[in-house]
Amino acid sequence: MKKYKKINKATYKEYDKKYFMEMLAIFLDFLDLAKLDQFEYPCKGLSDQMKYNFLMFEFKAIIDNCMYKYPVFDEETDKMVGFIILDEGKIITNALEVHFVAKYQKVSYCKALGDVFREVCVKHKEDRPVIALLGKRDKNTKYHIFLKRVFGITEIIETRLGETVVEFNI
Repeated sequence: MKKYKKINKATYKEYDKKYFMEMLAIFLDFLDLAKLDQFEYPCKGLSDQMKYNFLMFEFKAIIDNCMYKYPVFDEETDKMVGFIILDEGKIITNALEVHFVAKYQKVSYCKALGDVFREVCVKHKEDRPVIALLGKRDKNTKYHIFLKRVFGITEIIETRLGETVVEFNI
Protein backbone atom coordinates (compact mmCIF):
# COMPACT_ATOMS: atom_id res chain seq x y z
CA MET A 1 0.00 0.00 0.00
CA LYS A 2 1.32 3.44 -0.97
CA LYS A 3 1.88 5.96 1.77
CA TYR A 4 0.83 9.47 0.76
CA LYS A 5 2.01 12.72 2.27
CA LYS A 6 -0.66 15.30 3.05
CA ILE A 7 0.21 18.96 2.59
CA ASN A 8 -1.37 21.35 5.11
CA LYS A 9 -0.19 24.58 3.45
CA ALA A 10 1.39 24.99 0.03
CA THR A 11 3.08 27.96 -1.58
CA TYR A 12 4.59 28.77 -4.94
CA LYS A 13 7.75 30.54 -6.05
CA GLU A 14 8.83 32.24 -9.25
CA TYR A 15 10.56 29.81 -11.60
CA ASP A 16 14.36 29.75 -11.58
CA LYS A 17 16.56 27.42 -13.64
CA LYS A 18 17.79 25.82 -10.41
CA TYR A 19 14.33 24.20 -10.11
CA PHE A 20 14.40 22.55 -13.55
CA MET A 21 15.74 19.11 -12.57
CA GLU A 22 13.33 18.67 -9.68
CA MET A 23 10.42 19.83 -11.82
CA LEU A 24 11.56 17.34 -14.47
CA ALA A 25 11.53 14.58 -11.81
CA ILE A 26 7.93 15.52 -10.91
CA PHE A 27 7.02 15.60 -14.62
CA LEU A 28 8.46 12.09 -15.13
CA ASP A 29 6.78 10.81 -11.94
CA PHE A 30 3.47 12.26 -13.15
CA LEU A 31 3.81 10.72 -16.63
CA ASP A 32 4.49 7.33 -15.05
CA LEU A 33 1.05 7.53 -13.45
CA ALA A 34 -1.03 9.43 -16.02
CA LYS A 35 0.29 7.76 -19.20
CA LEU A 36 -0.56 10.75 -21.40
CA ASP A 37 -0.92 9.68 -25.04
CA GLN A 38 1.05 12.66 -26.34
CA PHE A 39 4.15 11.41 -24.50
CA GLU A 40 3.53 7.65 -24.40
CA TYR A 41 3.16 7.09 -28.14
CA PRO A 42 6.45 8.74 -29.27
CA CYS A 43 8.36 6.78 -26.60
CA LYS A 44 7.18 3.30 -27.64
CA GLY A 45 10.16 1.08 -28.40
CA LEU A 46 12.76 3.54 -27.12
CA SER A 47 15.44 2.53 -24.64
CA ASP A 48 15.12 4.01 -21.16
CA GLN A 49 17.92 6.49 -21.90
CA MET A 50 16.35 7.60 -25.20
CA LYS A 51 12.95 7.94 -23.52
CA TYR A 52 14.49 10.06 -20.75
CA ASN A 53 16.28 12.28 -23.28
CA PHE A 54 13.10 12.73 -25.33
CA LEU A 55 10.97 13.59 -22.29
CA MET A 56 13.61 15.97 -20.91
CA PHE A 57 13.74 17.77 -24.27
CA GLU A 58 9.92 17.98 -24.41
CA PHE A 59 9.71 19.31 -20.85
CA LYS A 60 12.42 21.89 -21.53
CA ALA A 61 10.42 23.05 -24.56
CA ILE A 62 7.31 23.44 -22.37
CA ILE A 63 9.29 25.45 -19.81
CA ASP A 64 10.95 27.61 -22.46
CA ASN A 65 7.75 28.33 -24.40
CA CYS A 66 5.39 29.17 -21.53
CA MET A 67 5.30 32.54 -19.79
CA TYR A 68 4.22 31.56 -16.27
CA LYS A 69 6.01 28.74 -14.42
CA TYR A 70 5.80 28.09 -10.71
CA PRO A 71 7.27 25.33 -8.58
CA VAL A 72 4.94 24.48 -5.70
CA PHE A 73 6.32 23.79 -2.22
CA ASP A 74 5.13 22.29 1.05
CA GLU A 75 5.28 25.41 3.22
CA GLU A 76 6.21 23.42 6.35
CA THR A 77 9.22 21.61 4.86
CA ASP A 78 10.04 23.88 1.88
CA LYS A 79 10.25 20.74 -0.29
CA MET A 80 8.99 20.96 -3.86
CA VAL A 81 5.83 18.89 -4.32
CA GLY A 82 4.59 20.00 -7.73
CA PHE A 83 4.47 22.72 -10.35
CA ILE A 84 2.10 24.87 -12.38
CA ILE A 85 2.77 26.04 -15.94
CA LEU A 86 0.45 28.57 -17.62
CA ASP A 87 0.65 30.53 -20.85
CA GLU A 88 -1.18 33.12 -22.87
CA GLY A 89 -3.98 31.55 -24.91
CA LYS A 90 -2.87 29.65 -27.97
CA ILE A 91 -5.99 27.47 -28.24
CA ILE A 92 -8.39 30.35 -27.60
CA THR A 93 -7.00 33.85 -27.95
CA ASN A 94 -7.49 36.15 -24.97
CA ALA A 95 -7.58 33.21 -22.56
CA LEU A 96 -5.21 32.01 -19.85
CA GLU A 97 -4.12 28.51 -20.79
CA VAL A 98 -3.23 25.88 -18.19
CA HIS A 99 -0.41 24.12 -19.96
CA PHE A 100 0.71 21.66 -17.30
CA VAL A 101 0.02 21.00 -13.62
CA ALA A 102 1.60 18.08 -11.80
CA LYS A 103 2.51 16.82 -8.36
CA TYR A 104 4.56 13.95 -7.01
CA GLN A 105 2.56 10.72 -6.80
CA LYS A 106 3.58 10.37 -3.14
CA VAL A 107 1.76 13.62 -2.30
CA SER A 108 -2.00 13.30 -1.95
CA TYR A 109 -4.18 15.92 -3.60
CA CYS A 110 -5.54 18.29 -0.98
CA LYS A 111 -7.24 21.66 -0.66
CA ALA A 112 -3.88 23.41 -0.14
CA LEU A 113 -2.69 22.36 -3.61
CA GLY A 114 -5.98 23.41 -5.20
CA ASP A 115 -5.79 26.76 -3.42
CA VAL A 116 -2.30 27.44 -4.82
CA PHE A 117 -3.51 26.55 -8.33
CA ARG A 118 -6.44 28.95 -7.98
CA GLU A 119 -4.20 31.69 -6.58
CA VAL A 120 -1.77 31.43 -9.51
CA CYS A 121 -4.62 31.44 -12.05
CA VAL A 122 -6.28 34.48 -10.45
CA LYS A 123 -2.92 36.29 -10.47
CA HIS A 124 -2.79 36.06 -14.29
CA LYS A 125 -6.47 35.73 -15.25
CA GLU A 126 -7.37 39.41 -15.83
CA ASP A 127 -11.07 38.80 -16.65
CA ARG A 128 -10.17 36.05 -19.14
CA PRO A 129 -11.34 32.47 -19.16
CA VAL A 130 -8.93 29.88 -17.75
CA ILE A 131 -8.80 26.96 -20.17
CA ALA A 132 -6.87 23.75 -20.74
CA LEU A 133 -6.54 21.17 -23.48
CA LEU A 134 -6.79 17.81 -21.74
CA GLY A 135 -5.10 15.04 -23.67
CA LYS A 136 -6.07 11.38 -23.46
CA ARG A 137 -4.71 9.57 -20.42
CA ASP A 138 -5.24 6.52 -18.27
CA LYS A 139 -8.48 6.80 -16.30
CA ASN A 140 -9.59 9.71 -18.46
CA THR A 141 -13.25 9.72 -17.33
CA LYS A 142 -12.29 9.53 -13.66
CA TYR A 143 -9.92 12.51 -14.13
CA HIS A 144 -12.64 14.62 -15.79
CA ILE A 145 -15.04 13.81 -12.92
CA PHE A 146 -12.36 14.90 -10.43
CA LEU A 147 -11.80 18.21 -12.27
CA LYS A 148 -15.56 18.87 -12.43
CA ARG A 149 -15.94 18.21 -8.71
CA VAL A 150 -12.91 20.24 -7.57
CA PHE A 151 -12.70 23.05 -10.14
CA GLY A 152 -16.17 23.06 -11.71
CA ILE A 153 -14.77 22.66 -15.22
CA THR A 154 -17.01 23.00 -18.23
CA GLU A 155 -16.21 20.94 -21.30
CA ILE A 156 -16.15 23.24 -24.32
CA ILE A 157 -15.30 20.95 -27.21
CA GLU A 158 -13.72 17.60 -27.96
CA THR A 159 -11.14 17.47 -30.75
CA ARG A 160 -10.88 14.81 -33.43
CA LEU A 161 -7.91 13.37 -31.53
CA GLY A 162 -10.03 12.80 -28.42
CA GLU A 163 -8.60 15.75 -26.51
CA THR A 164 -11.00 17.98 -24.60
CA VAL A 165 -10.88 21.76 -24.25
CA VAL A 166 -12.21 22.73 -20.82
CA GLU A 167 -12.82 25.97 -18.94
CA PHE A 168 -12.06 26.19 -15.21
CA ASN A 169 -14.52 27.94 -12.92
CA ILE A 170 -11.94 30.16 -11.25
